[in-house]
Amino acid sequence: MKKLILASILMMILVGIIGVVFADFDEGLEYKYQEVSLEKGWNLVSIYSIRQGADIDQSNWDREQIKKQNIKAIFFYDPYNKEYIRTYPDIEKDKLQEFVEKIDPEGGGDIDAYWRFTSSSMWVYSNERQTVSFGTTDGPAPINYITLKSGWNFLTITPEMTDKSLKDIEGSCSITKAYLWDAQNQQWGTIFNLLDDRNILKNEGGLWNGLIVKVPNDCTLGSASGRVSPPELP
Repeated sequence: MKKLILASILMMILVGIIGVVFADFDEGLEYKYQEVSLEKGWNLVSIYSIRQGADIDQSNWDREQIKKQNIKAIFFYDPYNKEYIRTYPDIEKDKLQEFVEKIDPEGGGDIDAYWRFTSSSMWVYSNERQTVSFGTTDGPAPINYITLKSGWNFLTITPEMTDKSLKDIEGSCSITKAYLWDAQNQQWGTIFNLLDDRNILKNEGGLWNGLIVKVPNDCTLGSASGRVSPPELP
């Protein structure tokens, strides 16, 4: 994959356009077409949930399509600089380009950060209650590929997570805080005291909605069923 194409794809995903297929994961993905409900106000949902079109040429982005969906604003969280970046309206191009460069592996960026981004969530402000449809053939990454940065991290609840607790997927991480966004009441709800609950992500969070977790150090999520290790040396 050429650097220019990768950068273009990243830029498009950041505003909701799906533009690449991860060949390594495509065969195992069964959730290609999905829906997620948006409440009036702020929603924390998968980065794939709002689409503008499928044109890889950035100059042809159809920002009018977002308007037709009655979307007022879109932000995502940059875990490197610990700040939000606005992607709609009035995209913050300089901040966005800086972020893209950090996760472009061919440009010296972090491939782990790329996988993390495909599994992240973003803020979407909807002017009305609605259901949106979207495709996910190029992501999200399997749990075992998701690395977290120290501090806050935005994640999407994927099919792989719906029957698991946060403890089940904690991997090498030590989660110190965890919250779901209650879009109906427009407020946070802590789930830190429910880290062992295997129903909380599916029933309280909901598939393709987001959650945030805080960790003290950089680490990697992991599912016990997805990892095997060779025997220890004698």
